Parts: sequence; structure tokens; C-alpha cells
Amino acid sequence: MAQPHFTRSGSAETDARLRDAQALIGRLQDAFASLPEQQHSAVDSSGTITVTVDGSGQLLDVAVSAHAVRNFRYAEIGPAVLEALQGARTLGMQGMQAAVEEASGTDVGASNLSSDAALPHTFLPLDLRTTEDTA
Repeated sequence: MAQPHFTRSGSAETDARLRDAQALIGRLQDAFASLPEQQHSAVDSSGTITVTVDGSGQLLDVAVSAHAVRNFRYAEIGPAVLEALQGARTLGMQGMQAAVEEASGTDVGASNLSSDAALPHTFLPLDLRTTEDTA
């Protein structure tokens, strides 16, 4: 990627800050350029569905085991896929956080990037909800 270019301001302190900012932007661009090449996989809590995303969170693969196909009700597969997808994307966000921290030398502190975060269950169409889903 092209490096940003800032013009000199005349002040030595300002010029030094501009050089630092330019260097930081370059390191961040390099860090983010490698994200699509990374892959992150996670499994749902039943251990039967695996989702893989790239470093940008784009879905690459969904693997549903034969056990899930045989034993899950059709309305259970979607939430299980979403659970695994959230886990994989959380791993990706944690990788992105680490890249930013390494490039910037600071702790960006994304303590809320937990794979245990509750999933919304409102994505199911009303006619697919069971009494357990609406309780």
C-alpha cells in the first residue's frame, strides 16, 4: 500500500509527530494487509459444527458433522452455526487487536471480545421458534 505523505510544517516537534504518525500508519497498513490471509476456526458448544473465517471475518467454510445432521432438529442447526461463527469471528477480532497492539505499541484493551457473549435468538422466524425459544 502507498504510504501517506504529510508535508512539513516548519516546526521540528510537529514534523517529528508527523513522521511518527506516518510510520504508525504504515505499520497498521502492513498489519491489516495480512488479515485476509489468516484463518480462524471455532466449534459450537455441541462440538458438531465448525466454522472458519478469514482474518477479516468473511465466512470461508461451515462443516456440519453427521451427528448434527442426524440428531439436531432443523431449527437447532442455525443457532449452532451462528454460535460457531461468533466464536471464529471473536478469534479474528482478537487477532486484529493483537496486530494493532503490536503495530502501535499500545494496549487497545478490547476486554469485551469474549466468545462467551450471549447470542441473540431473535433471528429465528416466528414459525420456527419452539416454546423453549420464546420462554
